[in-house]
Amino acid sequence: MGFDFNKENTFRHFIIGALVCKSLKTQKAFYKTIERTIKNKLAKKGLKKAKNIELKGSSSSLSIKSYFFKHLPEKEWELNFVILDKEKILPKLPKDIKKERLYNFLAGELIKEIKIKEQGVNVTLYMDRLKGNKSAKRFNNYIESQLETNLQIGNISYYHVDSRTNLGVQAIDMFLIGINEKYNSKKEDWYKQFEEKIKKEKVIK
Repeated sequence: MGFDFNKENTFRHFIIGALVCKSLKTQKAFYKTIERTIKNKLAKKGLKKAKNIELKGSSSSLSIKSYFFKHLPEKEWELNFVILDKEKILPKLPKDIKKERLYNFLAGELIKEIKIKEQGVNVTLYMDRLKGNKSAKRFNNYIESQLETNLQIGNISYYHVDSRTNLGVQAIDMFLIGINEKYNSKKEDWYKQFEEKIKKEKVIK
């Protein structure tokens, strides 16, 4: 989340997102689609080799992304995104603000946009493992407070996982690259394909 715009590859917008699967059946369907896409589009020598391949949005062609989207379930899932306009927010931030605190705030804003109608439902969060143990614990505590404040839910489970081994994280990565292309590269060919599945696209500036 760099703010030095003189550095190469420092983008104006920082984006986080959530893929919300509203049933275990839908979650399993996503996993199956990821495996199918890897096997049919990326693997060269069968399923055994496919198990060692990670599906990444940044390295997938538009045709692979389209194949992935075509085979997803039609219902019971949605996408939510929070986009930070770093250029506009920078003058408003304290000079000594920690990136961890800012990231947690954005994650909290993302949680606020997720609406679960059923009371007492159990929620499981899978997050890309980007934090150390102490940071992860602080993050979990903050997110739990946001969930309890904004959602009437039952048990909450957290898993900080390696994207190479978690198909759900690979799935949201496919969509995040489309949002990133829209805001940082002015490209919308992939974004337009899944736009109708976006429940919230919130820009903070």
